[in-house]
Amino acid sequence: PLVWTGFHVISPVAIPLNVFIAPLMLVALTSGLGMILFGWFPPVGAVLGWVCGAMLWFIDLLVDGGERLPGGHFWAPAPPAAWMFGFYLLGIAVAW
Repeated sequence: PLVWTGFHVISPVAIPLNVFIAPLMLVALTSGLGMILFGWFPPVGAVLGWVCGAMLWFIDLLVDGGERLPGGHFWAPAPPAAWMFGFYLLGIAVAW
């Protein structure tokens, strides 16, 4: 609802796509942090940088593929702001 309200785009493909992207993002973030900590040692920094770059490239590939799927996203007029706040308040209440 937040993206829908701000950008007038609904992308149902994002829900299943995040299942595949989440582990790749974990590897990218971990290797990026490892590069920050151990990048001063050239072989380790090079390997960690390559892993981070490869994961980000693959994530970009998946997002581009999801964007091209028919029905993966569509334009829609934004709902009223009260509906969006109600949606998130309801989600918080259910989670609590």
